[in-house]
Amino acid sequence: TRAIYNYIQAGFTYKALEFGPRANIPNKVSQIIQNKYGDCKDLALLAFHMRQSLGISSHLALVNTERNLIKSLPSMDQFDHMILYLPDYDEGRFVDCTSRHASLDLSTPPGLTDRDILVLDQKIPRILNSGTHLSSENQIYSEKKVLIEGDNLTVEETLTFQGVPSADFRFYLGTLHGEELLSSLQSLISATTGTHAQLQDVKHSKNPDPNSPLTVTFKYVVPKAIKSIDGNIVISEIPTIWEKYYLKVPYVKDRITPFSVRFPFQFSSVVSLNYSSSFHVAAKDLSNLKVENDFHQFTIETKLDARNRTLVRESKVTLNRNEHPPVRFHEFQESAHELLSAMANSVTLESF
Repeated sequence: TRAIYNYIQAGFTYKALEFGPRANIPNKVSQIIQNKYGDCKDLALLAFHMRQSLGISSHLALVNTERNLIKSLPSMDQFDHMILYLPDYDEGRFVDCTSRHASLDLSTPPGLTDRDILVLDQKIPRILNSGTHLSSENQIYSEKKVLIEGDNLTVEETLTFQGVPSADFRFYLGTLHGEELLSSLQSLISATTGTHAQLQDVKHSKNPDPNSPLTVTFKYVVPKAIKSIDGNIVISEIPTIWEKYYLKVPYVKDRITPFSVRFPFQFSSVVSLNYSSSFHVAAKDLSNLKVENDFHQFTIETKLDARNRTLVRESKVTLNRNEHPPVRFHEFQESAHELLSAMANSVTLESF
């Protein structure tokens, strides 16, 4: 199963086709193999026949990627995508052969959470629900090493992605080449997080296996981040670029529609801040915090490694999957703001 899925991911290009005779009729398998590309029908059909040739059961399946089915209305127009159902894999698993960067280990394909799917089983055609993602399978882990240099902070941050975040970021990186990598990521950071970080270097793991974690290392400078007050050093805030990117909730004054979190995930972070032996960390900056509500589960622990003159701040956020009425959107905003503020909370180094 994994070998077939990885073969199609690595060797075939997805080309969507929505109109004309081919919108409903796939190519022959021989033509798909010759082309080395195909739409969702082609790639699902190729996987189906490869499994069939090995005596492994699977079924083609139809889904609407935008909304759930109206079960009382039988119509082909309700469907816009074809995938594959593996009845004997992990008690039943849906696979999207167009998801080039998604791991087979995901409980449901990216973008198809909680969808009604028509399984084209000749013996027992049926509608099954795709199920939902688990927050534990979608993880981002950040490790930051922060140094004080003059009135600037220099940061080396390594992000490790698993699950859907890995698939999404792999896809994004695949669109960038050469100098585009640095400039595009700089634009992304500046536009979406509101920070003044100046990106100096980016490196990422080249392993094409979508079942392996993706690792990306950023080196950047945060200028004018240090203030000297009465002989003490005040770091206005700890950099939280990617925490903001993934967890910040945009402001909406009067939301009138319900909202939902369909993609639960965990964001864990460890920040190590080195400081001079002439200073010690103010007691107020050694506090811990724990928050649990309908939107987030959040913990932050601050530790002091006095021997190595290092402040270590560890945090973990779980974004809960749920649906909420519009009147609760402000609570969602406030919860996100509280946890992001705590992660970025200022640090004061007091002189002896």
